Amino acid sequence: MNEPFGHLADEFIERIRASKITATTEVFLVYQCVDQAGNPLPPFRDPITPKTTVRFPGDPEGAKALATTMHIQTIIDNINSLVRSADPDELVMLRGAPQIPMRIVGFELEVQDVE
Repeated sequence: MNEPFGHLADEFIERIRASKITATTEVFLVYQCVDQAGNPLPPFRDPITPKTTVRFPGDPEGAKALATTMHIQTIIDNINSLVRSADPDELVMLRGAPQIPMRIVGFELEVQDVE
């Protein structure tokens, strides 16, 4: 399978695994796109941080550990879904971005702690 952005997905996943992800961490995927004529468009930031909550009666530390694991795995799944499968030859319309056909030419990953 051709994965033009596979190397970026791998890099982003390693960054997530190496980061200290907490409940106050926000992760954004920044799309770099061009319009149909190849003109650059402003970068588009898309939040890919899930809202993860887990309740284990009587075991708050276990719940926190499980929630953190699920939280990180969901971010990784989002990276795999959005970055690894992106096709720079395909015109797309991104949710929340200007609604014009565009091509994805690159990505950046922003990891911020808002605490």
